[in-house]
Amino acid sequence: MDFIVSIPLDGSLAEMIGKKGTQNGLIFYDRKERGSIIVALFPSSLSDKFYSLAESILVSDQILVSTSDIGKMFGETVVACSLIKRRIMFTDENIDKRMLDANIKDYSVISRNNVLEEILSYKHSAKDGEARIDIDRCFPVKGVGVVALGIVKAGIVHKHDKLFHSSGKQVEIRSIQSHDDDVDSADYGVRVGLALKGIEAEEVEKGDILTKSNIGKKNTIEVELKQTGINKETIQKDKKYAFVSNFTYVFANVEKIDGNKATLKLDKSVSVMKGDELFLIRETSPRIFASGFVL
Repeated sequence: MDFIVSIPLDGSLAEMIGKKGTQNGLIFYDRKERGSIIVALFPSSLSDKFYSLAESILVSDQILVSTSDIGKMFGETVVACSLIKRRIMFTDENIDKRMLDANIKDYSVISRNNVLEEILSYKHSAKDGEARIDIDRCFPVKGVGVVALGIVKAGIVHKHDKLFHSSGKQVEIRSIQSHDDDVDSADYGVRVGLALKGIEAEEVEKGDILTKSNIGKKNTIEVELKQTGINKETIQKDKKYAFVSNFTYVFANVEKIDGNKATLKLDKSVSVMKGDELFLIRETSPRIFASGFVL
C-alpha cells in the first residue's frame, strides 16, 4: 500500500518523510518504507493564491499539520481541513484543542517521533473502476520519449494500456516507473512515471488526466458546494473565485446559484469528472472558504 500525505505548513516535517524530488507548485518528498512508498506534498509557496495548499489537500488521503507555528497560516489550514473529509493529524508542539474542536470533528494528535508509524498505519480505501491518472508534470526524456508524472487516482494502470488524454488523443503506456523502479502495473495512490506513446510533451499540462474513457475538457460545470461557517460570505451570481480540483486551478465565474448548487463558468477548459472534489478560493481570509464536488 502506498501513501500520499499533504504537509501544508512545515518544510522540515516534509524533509523528515523522505528525499526531495520534483517541484511544480508542490514539492514531492518520497520515501520507501517497509515495502510501501510514502509521498509527502509540500506547497512550494503560500504567499500568493493558496493554489498549491489546496492541491496538496485534494490529492492526498492524509493531512499532517505542524503546530510548531500556530499563526495565521495555521488558522487558514485548519479551516481548509474542516471543509473536506480526510484523515487529519496535528503534531503535538502547540495544541489548542478549543480551536481544533470548534472546527474539525475528527483529528488525532501525534508526536513527530511517530510520524512514519502513524502514516503507515492508515488503511485507505482504494477507488475501483477504470484507471485514472492525474498528471502533475510532463517532459521529454532522451532515449525514452514523453514522460508524464502523476498519481493513480482510481483503478489500475498496466504497461501497454491504451488510455485517453484530456485532449482526446489516445496514448499507449510504454512503461511504468514507481520510485525509480520499473513495474508492470500500479494501483490507487501510487505516484508513477509513465512513458507515453502517441502524444508530445507540450500537449500535456499539469491537471490533465489519463482515463480509459474519453472525458475531454469542459469550461462550464455544475457543482455542489459546502461553505465554512465562519466565512461570512454569500456566493452570488457573477462572483468570481479561484477554482481548484486535484492538480487543476483556474478562475471561475458563478453563472447560476440555487441553494448549495452552482453553475461555474471557467476561464479555460479543464479536465474534471463527476464526483471530483474541489475548493473555492477568495481574496479575503479564510482564503479557502468553500469545498464541494462536481455533479
